[in-house]
Amino acid sequence: MNIARSIATAAVALMSMAGSVIAAPVLADNVDTATQRALSLFKQTCYETMPDVGAVERAAEINGWEELTGAQLAAFKPNAEPKTLRAWRFKDEGLSFAVSIAVTPVDATITDLLPELTGGTAYSCSVLPQRVDHAATTGALAELVGRPFQAEFETGPLKARMWAGSNDQFAAFLYHYRPAAGGRSGLLNFTAIPKP
Repeated sequence: MNIARSIATAAVALMSMAGSVIAAPVLADNVDTATQRALSLFKQTCYETMPDVGAVERAAEINGWEELTGAQLAAFKPNAEPKTLRAWRFKDEGLSFAVSIAVTPVDATITDLLPELTGGTAYSCSVLPQRVDHAATTGALAELVGRPFQAEFETGPLKARMWAGSNDQFAAFLYHYRPAAGGRSGLLNFTAIPKP
């Protein structure tokens, strides 16, 4: 399966995001604290702030998150050469998290299918929780976005579910990655691309 084509096709298929992009994730009462915290952090730190990577940098500074450098930072490098790449880790209520931001040029895998993004810049934010309930996470993200995921694919050792959409101002992609072999670690990513 061509991942870039799946991403772009899903984005083209949906012409606008759900009416209220910033809605609270809805979780069942029995969802564990780790999943609740990961979703709350993702919503507040990534989903509600992109493309403002400065908001994430300010949150990291205010909250005293430990900034990653060298090989630890390199682990967060996206496929496209980043103009900006920063990552932090911290503990909250006994749970470990990492947060990263990246600013990259939009590459040809996207612009070939979405030419209106040519010359654009992608602003990305990721949360890496220590552990989450993946079924509850997918359900909460669907509630947050206002619809089920649009594509599912495998990339290396990970499975991903993706939501995409656009409006007059930007295109947006939300990803929920989880280990293909099972497990509770994962990655949540929100990428916003303002239209040039």
